[in-house]
Amino acid sequence: MKNNFLTFFSSSLFLIILNISPSFCTYKDYCSAVFNCGEIVDVGFPFWGKDRPPSCGVPDLKLTCDNNVVRIDIMQVKYRVLQVDERTKTLRIARDDYFEGICPEDHLKNTTLDPNLFEISNGYVNLTLLYGCHSSLLVVPSHLRFGCPIHGDGFVKLGEEMGLWGCKASVVVPVRGDEGILVGVLKMEEAIREGFELKWKVDDGGCGSDCTDSGGFCGYDLKLRRGVCLCESGFSSSPVEVCRRDGGVATHDSSAFAANSGLVLPLLSSTARL
Repeated sequence: MKNNFLTFFSSSLFLIILNISPSFCTYKDYCSAVFNCGEIVDVGFPFWGKDRPPSCGVPDLKLTCDNNVVRIDIMQVKYRVLQVDERTKTLRIARDDYFEGICPEDHLKNTTLDPNLFEISNGYVNLTLLYGCHSSLLVVPSHLRFGCPIHGDGFVKLGEEMGLWGCKASVVVPVRGDEGILVGVLKMEEAIREGFELKWKVDDGGCGSDCTDSGGFCGYDLKLRRGVCLCESGFSSSPVEVCRRDGGVATHDSSAFAANSGLVLPLLSSTARL
């Protein structure tokens, strides 16, 4: 009896999955959701996180929210997101481990960006923080020196240093400004908290303004590595293919695209036909 029930249940489940309606990925239940946290609101493609499922954005552009603070991990370094501008495709971020000062409690990590995904905006310079320096080597002005309980004595230099100057470690952080910020540690900490601006480089694919203007929403195709327009009853992967006003996809076979794409969709709402 138990085996018969399991067989019936498995068969029924298979039929439900097999016959599930394409409307399970309707835009109202899927990528129409935007990311909201604190002062960062109405963030959509190419980001995901919180109410936006993974397939709604680029894998490396996940946003998290904790106590109204938005964070993003880039190359194993955590940053606070201070601003997102979808119009200019830029975001301003600041090192989370340096937000309270230049003596982080964690291991020292350099600022490293993926050049295929980001490029830093103009107007920023590199600030190099050197740690674990022997006191006899500190032949720099006193206002550029600092001491940390964990990482030892150090100093600050403008620009990206090629050597350690007899110190044990160095960290490079982009900041806005020039030599004017080298007036003291407090000024430099303030510059680090203000963060730096990045421009993201994501292939929008069929996810341009034509998509959203026609009632669609943007997702991300992992296989094609580009954006895809999600319509009420299908997909559009070309910039010239947009959603019809009746909810369909203009001249596009949505079932064929779904079968050949790398878009992974959660079963958020479904209609089964048994």
